Amino acid sequence: MKALLLTSEFPPGPGGIGTHAQQLAYHLSNRGWNLLVLSPQEYASEDEIKLFIRKQPYKIVRLRRWPEILKVTDRFFKTLYWAHFWQPNVIIASGQRQTWLSAKLAKWIGRPWLAVGHGSEFLMGAAWERYLTRKAFAKANMVVVVSHYTESLMYGAGIQPRHVTVIPNGANPDIFRPELNMTNVRENWKAISGPILLTVGSVTQRKAQDLVIGALPRLVNEFPTLNYLIAGNPILQPELMGLARQLGVDQHVHFLGRVTADELPYLYNLSDIFVLVSRQANSGDVEGYGIAVIEAALCGKPGIVTRDCGLEETVIDGETGFVVNQEDPESIAKAAGRLLQDESLRKRMGWTAYKRAITEATWAIRIKEYDKLLRSIITDTIL
Repeated sequence: MKALLLTSEFPPGPGGIGTHAQQLAYHLSNRGWNLLVLSPQEYASEDEIKLFIRKQPYKIVRLRRWPEILKVTDRFFKTLYWAHFWQPNVIIASGQRQTWLSAKLAKWIGRPWLAVGHGSEFLMGAAWERYLTRKAFAKANMVVVVSHYTESLMYGAGIQPRHVTVIPNGANPDIFRPELNMTNVRENWKAISGPILLTVGSVTQRKAQDLVIGALPRLVNEFPTLNYLIAGNPILQPELMGLARQLGVDQHVHFLGRVTADELPYLYNLSDIFVLVSRQANSGDVEGYGIAVIEAALCGKPGIVTRDCGLEETVIDGETGFVVNQEDPESIAKAAGRLLQDESLRKRMGWTAYKRAITEATWAIRIKEYDKLLRSIITDTIL
């Protein structure tokens, strides 16, 4: 079977949609699918991108960055060309504009298609953009949403899909696992000592690292050697470092920038608690699920996440971590403090998080569901 995957982002650069698309491509390839990926690849060097492409067991056609009008034209004709050349049995679309294009493309080449909903695409953009999103998702043969929260956003946007199912994101236990050999690892991260809170994700309004920094004064008062590590594209680093200085905790905050895929599992293992809180950004951007929480869980780390977003579905409150209120540094400090004070609780929650992730949330498990859905779409026997 042949599949064409259109996605708004793809590794080696960062991004949850890109990670999701990569795992789809890799695991579907392992299940016998012949994959062609069309995607931009940004926020990485040319050498990184070329090396990454050479290592993959599927074909990648990179969509280049151009000025907006040229970018739209280039990507449109390049996608049309490759769709006719590739003649896929099915199209998979991930990302707002990719679903717009796929709705037309599937009709032109007479192929079924699956749209993946992550959350933000149902809220972001001008009225005309949200209109196109509603029309596209309503035309898909199947819609997969990554969380029940995302499903609620889709229906809230007025979309009535033909068929919909929830398949949460996963993580790879071959890469993310506990008890890695950590010799000299701490020294590589600036010789940081003491307990460690970790957030992985671009430093943005949505990821709300400022709220964790806001919780640090109380935590540092109780745990003076505590450090907060922030890994990800440092978009708002100057503003957040200014906040840390204002609160007197700047010596405890460390911006690591973009961490490589090889380094990331060690960073999770180095940490004591994984913290990923969120808010809806002014642009409408939201957290539809939270792959990083599952990655941390596979490394045996309890999570602290916020409710009223997709993150809430990555943690069982009181069992694998804690779910706290949005915009509430005090509740973050209380949850983190409880875990830091009680080592046995922290280890027990970390172990429970690991067991849940390894039995329910690996990509190998998730891909079985995608594989079954895609084959049913092709044969017109949607389950």
